[in-house]
Amino acid sequence: MSLTDNNYYFSLTHLQAKGTITVGGKKYPVQGMTWMDHEYGAFGSADHPVQWILQDLQLANGWSISNVGSVAAGKTPQLDVPFTGYANLESPDGKMYLVASSVTPTGSTWTSPQSGKTYFTTLNINIPLFNAQITATSLMPSQEFPGSISVYEGVGTAKGTFQGSPTTAKAWIEETF
Repeated sequence: MSLTDNNYYFSLTHLQAKGTITVGGKKYPVQGMTWMDHEYGAFGSADHPVQWILQDLQLANGWSISNVGSVAAGKTPQLDVPFTGYANLESPDGKMYLVASSVTPTGSTWTSPQSGKTYFTTLNINIPLFNAQITATSLMPSQEFPGSISVYEGVGTAKGTFQGSPTTAKAWIEETF
């Protein structure tokens, strides 16, 4: 594998964060847990971009899930039509698992007035080996970073079941297609 032919991605999923945010000239203290990821390698070009739908989840039970589905070039996922992917799961004690999954875009969509692209705001995630059915939902629709390759990067929430038990999660939804 090479940097010119492949994408690479790693995450640190439970980092403590503390600082300030300034809004309208006023500083607000903030603290909590955050997720840091880094992507590097080949991301294609404006004419032939790499396309994906990613859902990162911090479950209330301490598990972390990074679920991704690749979108074939020239294809666009459709509402209520599942597509295959894979999930990278990390247990609270640090064990890692890479397993098959599927994602089904459902519910409403949002179309960017800047790029004209339509994004999914609700995604159903199915991870059979962990008996998980989780729905991730954007907190607000307008979360696009427009550019030569526009990307939807949205904060959200999630709820469903994991290992047969009810769960909730903080979510991150990323889409580029």
